[in-house]
Formats: sequence, structure tokens, C-alpha cells
Amino acid sequence: MREISNQELRLADIPGDDAPDFELQEFALTFNGYAEFPDDSGRDSCAVIANSKDHRSLSRVRACLFFEQRRGRQSDIGWDRAEALKLLALIRKFVHEKRYRLPGVRGKKGASTADLVQEINSLCEANIATIRRISQFNAEREIRDEINRRLRAVHNVLGMAAGSRRFGCLYIEKNLDEAEPFIAEHAIPVSALVKLFERGMPFVDLAFFPVSLISKISDRRLAEAKLTKSGHDESFKEVFRRYAIAEIALETYDGKPVDAETWTMDDHLSLIRRTPALNEVYDAVFRRIASN
Repeated sequence: MREISNQELRLADIPGDDAPDFELQEFALTFNGYAEFPDDSGRDSCAVIANSKDHRSLSRVRACLFFEQRRGRQSDIGWDRAEALKLLALIRKFVHEKRYRLPGVRGKKGASTADLVQEINSLCEANIATIRRISQFNAEREIRDEINRRLRAVHNVLGMAAGSRRFGCLYIEKNLDEAEPFIAEHAIPVSALVKLFERGMPFVDLAFFPVSLISKISDRRLAEAKLTKSGHDESFKEVFRRYAIAEIALETYDGKPVDAETWTMDDHLSLIRRTPALNEVYDAVFRRIASN
């Protein structure tokens, strides 16, 4: 069977409850639980996850279904259809709830996400003007700190930040296990984005640079390879060069593969354009800037 990654998986791919057993079993094999949760990985194996009924993430539920199929074929226990249907229901729930989404805006006097992005942009511009006017001894450092802080603030608004506000990321590590620690990581390091600002790029353009959800394991791989703040394309055209070096596989949130060696800012902007919620914010922000 062709494997289907978590990001590619759609509700239409999941068999209905009235599907024959062979269809349920074929679907179970679209995720290789042994490969994703091997015995020697230093974390729970596929068998441990299945036997403990660990349903904390989409990857783990799919591993349970995969193991159920393998156990049914390789032992006298047989295929447990009732258990398989319970797992399919959980998979449908995960697929429905784990799609890309912008955080909601509450308690902001009716402001929209675009309003908040524009306000952060205006605050950054005003504070930098103040720093340049007042600071005599440490202006450059103060400006870098201001851009850094405001970038993190705008990414929080756009759902590209830490904690629960991170499902606005357009890029996800392939087969990311949501039950394991993972982070929102800037494809271009923030320190490099600050340098881009110093070279003349407007802050609001930097706000829409790509951020990815990757595992803590992959984040450590970047650090061990000394790629946390370096290794990126200095022309800022190929935005995932660090990931290519560290062999971190990415997909877009809607399941399209990302070639980390060739993915460009043009590709990124195309992804924004085909993401209605984010595209609406993007257009609203730049319309207001153009009208001022």
C-alpha cells in the first residue's frame, strides 16, 4: 500500500464504518508503525503504544491501527474489527481538528488579526524611531532587541509561536508526532531577519517569513550541526537550506512535499495565497500600508 503521511491524510482517505475488512486493513497499512516507532528509537515502540492504547496523537493512533492489522495477520488472535472502528473514529477526529488554523482574537475591542499585525508593525516603527532619537550609546542593540521582540509578538498573533498558539505554521515536519515535544522554529533565524531589517526590508514583510513545526529532536539536530543561527541562504531565496543540510523533511500543512533544497520565498508566498485565512490577513495588512 502507498503510505499516506499525517499531513496528506484527508477525511476522504479514511474508510467508512461500513467498509469491508480488507479496506480497513489496507488503510491501516498506509502508516508504517514499525518504521515510525522502532524498538531502538529511545522512545515507545509501536508494540508498546498499541498494547497500552496510547492515543495521544494522530501518529500513535495510526500506529495502533497498523499494529492491530499486523497482529491480526501474524497471530491466532485475529483481526478485531470493533477496535479498528474505534481507532478510525479517533483518526477522523484528529484529521478534522489538526488542520491549519489562525488563533482567535478575543477581548481586543473587536480587532481582527490584521488589526493586531498592523498595530505591532506601527509599535515597532514608533519604538525604533524613539530609540534612534534618544539612545546615544546602545542604539543598534536596542533596535535589534525591539525587532526581535516584535517579530515574536506578531508570530504569536499569527499562530506561529510557542505553547498552544502554534497551529498557524504553514510547514510541518513530515510525520511529526504531536505527543512528543515539538516547537515552532523560524526557517530563517530571527537574528538573520534582524539583519534583513537593517538592510532595508520593512518589518511587516519579515512578519510573514516561514515558521515550521519541528520536533525537539530535529531542533537538537540543528543545534548539534551548528545551524541554529547559521547555514541559511544569505540571499534569503531558498528559505529551508538549513533543513536540507540537517536532513529534516518538511511538508506544507495541506500535505504538499517541500523540497528543502529548492523551496523559495516565491513558493512560500504561493502557499500564503492558497491559505484563505492567512491570505486575507496578508492582503488586509498590505492594503492598509499602501493607503497610508
